[in-house]
Amino acid sequence: MNQPNIPDLSSKLLTVHIVGGQHNYIVEKPMFENQCGRWFLVGITPGGTSKGNWAAGVPVAIAWDQVSAYRVFESAADYLLKYSKAEQK
Repeated sequence: MNQPNIPDLSSKLLTVHIVGGQHNYIVEKPMFENQCGRWFLVGITPGGTSKGNWAAGVPVAIAWDQVSAYRVFESAADYLLKYSKAEQK
């Protein structure tokens, strides 16, 4: 199986939406990893993005074939700034 043809996102932060899901995942330092013949988007949950910060620093792996959409942010600071502006409206 070939690696998906994607841009280098390893210095970015992504919000990832799952097929049929109501929740999105936030992934810092994302990269692709093949696990048992299946591609996963893997990275770290950044601080300040979960209620009570309970998931900060926790590794996350999302099956790429379950991703319906994703947004790219320059950094965690960029995401938090845009999120806080949206919350103020």
